[in-house]
Order: sequence, then structure tokens, then C-alpha cells
Amino acid sequence: MPDDLPVTMPDEPRIPLRIGVRRAPGASSDAAVATMEARIVRCEFERRLGALTFDFRTEGEPVGPWLPWRHATWSTAVDATVELGELGELADQLVSLFGRTVDPVAAEVRERMLEHLAILPIGDEPLTDERLAELLPRPARPTDVWLVVRSATTLATSEPAHRSLRVDADAEIVARIDRWLDAAAASVPDDAHADTVTRLLAEVAELRGRLAQTADDVRRAERTALDRLADVTAERDILRERLDRTELDRPASPEPNSIGPL
Repeated sequence: MPDDLPVTMPDEPRIPLRIGVRRAPGASSDAAVATMEARIVRCEFERRLGALTFDFRTEGEPVGPWLPWRHATWSTAVDATVELGELGELADQLVSLFGRTVDPVAAEVRERMLEHLAILPIGDEPLTDERLAELLPRPARPTDVWLVVRSATTLATSEPAHRSLRVDADAEIVARIDRWLDAAAASVPDDAHADTVTRLLAEVAELRGRLAQTADDVRRAERTALDRLADVTAERDILRERLDRTELDRPASPEPNSIGPL
């Protein structure tokens, strides 16, 4: 093998950034819509920044992948934050981008399956909340909701986000959401990976401390158990000695069925 060949060192593994995402106030309580929003955020930010991990939080009731905001520990758990409330009136229309998260081949397969189940086509009857619930029993898959809503001739559901799933979504609205996503992704600091390493090292140090404390507790419990065992053993020996002495001091009793003195 020639000695002058360049040596290529493997790249160090990249630690994914962790992004904290807070849902817009008053967001939909529909589980399918909530899941759509999380999928869109994940897809759009990873398309712009590469592999990421997310901590999805909501100030309302937990729904889908969105966990309670009151339990968030973003000061130490995330590298950057995103506030969907900054979208303003566009927050309800974020689901306009849901089609980007669906693989066309997978969507075609799912659509054929819904046709096989006699769910599609739904006909000309208006699509109401009750009819949607009948067609797609809970919990409804987000992709199924997307396919059914798009196929409806007349949409009469009470969920505002459903209107944004229509095939005729406003291109200008989508462009405005894209511009906001571009700006939000650009706001993630370039040195966030350094913060990630610092955070992970702090977590490792904390876990090592907890492990050491647990080991100390185990050793202390073992010593206590051994001391107690020694006490119980000594007490057993004392009781056995007393029992043996009692047996020796007890007067001999006549044999059963023996005849007394004549």
C-alpha cells in the first residue's frame, strides 16, 4: 500500500440540538391537529438545520406529543426555543404545510386503503364533526384526517385548522409561514452545540453524583443489615444457651406407663 495516500479520519458524531417549542396560546385541542403541528415543526426545522430533538410544550391541556408547559425545564434542557405564538393569526394555519410531511407514495397507499374501507370517497354530503368522527374513529390518524378533509366537497367541521388542510390553501399564507420558519431557524445560535456539550456534561456530572450517592446508600444499608444480622445471631445464641440450660435443669419425669413403687 503506498505510503503517500491521505489518511481520512472519521468525522466526530454530531450531537443533535434540542429545541424547545411552545405551542400558540388557545391552540386547537384536537389531537390530530396537535400531532400535525408537531410533525410540521419537526420536518421544517430539520429541513433547515439537520437532525434535531424536540421538547414540545403547551400551556393548555396535554394533547398529542405536547407536554405540560409547567413541567418544562428549558433553562437546562434545551439549546434554543421557538414560540409558535409569534405566528399570530397564522398559528391556526400552520397545518397548511402538513402535506410536506407526508411521503407521496405512503399517502397514495393510505388513500387506497381508505377506499378499500369504503371511507373514501365521502361523496357530496357536507363533512361535519359527527360525520368525520363516524368515518375515522378516535384516535384518528393525522394523515387520514388530511386525506378525508381534502376530499370533502363541502367542509362543515368546527375545527378552524381543517380549512387550512384544503388543497386550495392560500399560497401567500404558506409563503408567510415559510418566511417565519426561516427566521426562527436562523435565530438558533451557531454555537448552540457548545451549549449542548456543556449541558450534557452537566447531566453526566449530576448522574455520576447521584450514582455515587446511591452507592453510598447501598453500602450504608449493607452495613446496617450486617450489624442487625450480627445482633440477631447473638440473640439467637443467647436464647439457645438458655434453652439448653433449661433442659438440663429440668427434673427427670417418670417414664410413661411405668409402675410406681410397690
